Amino acid sequence: MELRVIQTLDDFVSLRHRWPVPDTTVAGSGIFLSYDWFYCCLCSFRKDKILNIIVAEDGAEIIGLAPFWIFQSKTRGVPVRTMSFIVVPDTPWVDFVIRQGKQKETIEIFMKHVAATQRHLWDSLELSRFSMKSTNYAILRDVIATMGLKSYQGFKNQIPYLEIREDWDTFINQKSKNFRKRQRNIANSIEKMGDITTEIIAQGSVEKVLHDIMLVSGHSWKNKAGVAIPNSRESIHFF
Repeated sequence: MELRVIQTLDDFVSLRHRWPVPDTTVAGSGIFLSYDWFYCCLCSFRKDKILNIIVAEDGAEIIGLAPFWIFQSKTRGVPVRTMSFIVVPDTPWVDFVIRQGKQKETIEIFMKHVAATQRHLWDSLELSRFSMKSTNYAILRDVIATMGLKSYQGFKNQIPYLEIREDWDTFINQKSKNFRKRQRNIANSIEKMGDITTEIIAQGSVEKVLHDIMLVSGHSWKNKAGVAIPNSRESIHFF
């Protein structure tokens, strides 16, 4: 297995028809690990970043990719060269893109290359939005431990949720009077809005759809938080 590093958008485009199909058990193995997703990320957000996509090949076949880039950041006010996965504000999770059955050996090769050959390029390797449920996550932890590398596991993205193990009526009737009242008020507010539909746009005017998306995002809570799509030119270009 041989490695090469993609550092330009043109070289990345050359991978389009050779993009490996990742293990379907990997979290995010759908659109978020596709060529098209990373292409949009690079077209819109690569400013001030250096592409460092490591490609593992066996002859003409691509076995896997480590979709990395390098950028300047600061930690406690100190300038730091950070190597990370290619992620953008709308990336929910990310992973290595590796063919099924080749994960362990490929991740080992990637990490040895990053820790040795490319060690002079980075101060911090940050693999944020890497799903802990991913098979590759467990493999990476083992590889890091075997190599004796220092690492820190943090939790930046925690999404609270409520697990309901019984039917809805049983669940809601166990709650307080005030809780049930608030729930009814919310349900009544939604009902007053009229029919709410879910629409899948597969063809037609893309411009009209994008206009509606921008409108909805601009009127959502994200706008007040400064993370709505219209809040940045990069996000608008991405979509």
